[in-house]
Amino acid sequence: MIEVKFYLNNAKTETTTTIYAVVHHHSKRYKYPTGISIQPKHWNNAKYRCRIKADFPDATFINDQLESWEELISDVFESFLVDLITPSQHSFRKAIKNRLEDLTHKEPSKKSGLLEFMDEFTESVSRSNRTLKRYGTTINLLKKYQKEKRTTLDFEDIDIDFYESFKKWMYKYDFSVNYFGDIIKNIKMFMNEAEQRGLHTSSGHRSKKFKTISEESDTISLSVEKLMRIYNVEINERSITELNEQLIKEGVKTDIRPHNIERRISSLIDARDRFLIGAFTALRYQDYNALNGLSHESEYITRRNAKTGRLTSIPMHPVIKSILLARGDKLPPGISNDKMNKNLRILCRLAGLTDIKETSKTLGGKRVYKMVPEYMLVGSHTARRSACTNMYRAGIPISIIMVFSGHTKIANFMKYIRIDAEEAAIQMKDHPFFN
Repeated sequence: MIEVKFYLNNAKTETTTTIYAVVHHHSKRYKYPTGISIQPKHWNNAKYRCRIKADFPDATFINDQLESWEELISDVFESFLVDLITPSQHSFRKAIKNRLEDLTHKEPSKKSGLLEFMDEFTESVSRSNRTLKRYGTTINLLKKYQKEKRTTLDFEDIDIDFYESFKKWMYKYDFSVNYFGDIIKNIKMFMNEAEQRGLHTSSGHRSKKFKTISEESDTISLSVEKLMRIYNVEINERSITELNEQLIKEGVKTDIRPHNIERRISSLIDARDRFLIGAFTALRYQDYNALNGLSHESEYITRRNAKTGRLTSIPMHPVIKSILLARGDKLPPGISNDKMNKNLRILCRLAGLTDIKETSKTLGGKRVYKMVPEYMLVGSHTARRSACTNMYRAGIPISIIMVFSGHTKIANFMKYIRIDAEEAAIQMKDHPFFN
């Protein structure tokens, strides 16, 4: 007879926790939630049953239920073995569900499954387009995982076994650690939302091992000197044409054509001005990209932070005043993130930001190192990172910079500061400790 054992989902909690039935067969572990919950203090780990005590009168009844569960699960599992089948986790759980439905003479449940709920939630919830796109990416990845693994995921499948399997699958495709972490973050969010709606009682996604992981990415900040090179760069037909010819020689695909050079010049100037406003305010991309109604005669930029809702006033830097004066105080419409990044790389190439930088990231579980020109590392978020770093270098108190940047935690703010080892050593050379 197949041996069925019962374990608590969380043996350390002081509140109630679900009892799981577990079967081990040929190095495989199968588990199924019984739907029974108790406090760990009433559980006997040695006997896999409740302790029979006067202060817990339900113990005998629950133990009888566990006996019934043991008989049912053992019978279901042996049915597979009689047919010379080693079940998958999914087929094992599905067989138990079918047996329970047969016993209770009920129609199969029509409630939403995991992927169905994710689709419904994404369609109905009010979130930014960027967030909804991330939700859609998560759903599509899970559908691809299901197809390749020939399984169907449900709420109770989202546990540490799924976590490890899904991570291994994503790493097979050389996805980064941070990308995997973002997907897990979304899965945990979906599971929590479904739980609040009473669609499941699973708690595997709350395991300490079921965690959102990340690594600090190799991002850069630009010094004031480099920002001024971008500000002063010549953006005209000659410079754009020469750069385009150079890119073609290097085998780089470009979308610059003789008939669209004027439009491209205008687009580059717009991107430069928006980016520099961000680089001298420490505003988030979504905030500096939407700034309007400014005057070069003003002393401050007052803006309500789109993410936190807080009102922020930032002294207006001379570079921003010059930009506004040149544009007659009329800023261009906001620019998409993709278009901004594409234009920034051209601008930084024109400005001569071509130093080779070493970058690294974890892809598929392996550390990969690359040498890339500096201009390829510049993006819309470099503006805020540069502003924070340059203000920090200038001696502005961290508490003040955080008001400008919208950071609420020092730990998160410090991730934005880009001081390399050599610069740190130079800054500390005259410190009393080293003299």
